[in-house]
Amino acid sequence: MTTTTKELDTYTTDELLTEVLDRSAGDRPALDRISATTIQAVLNDCDEKADADKQPDTTLVGPPSIGQDDESL
Repeated sequence: MTTTTKELDTYTTDELLTEVLDRSAGDRPALDRISATTIQAVLNDCDEKADADKQPDTTLVGPPSIGQDDESL
């Protein structure tokens, strides 16, 4: 029996992972794909966080030059 759910917002990540693993428990190739996908997602997340830390802050903050106001810019 297949149940179609269109809204997953009510489930936690742990509940969804438990459901996926329960459904795939007897399928070794599926478990291997889940493992590889999970590891890749963790590595991607680490890379994104590392890239964000390396980005220089390019925001220029300071007073306008003497004799200039915001309207003349």
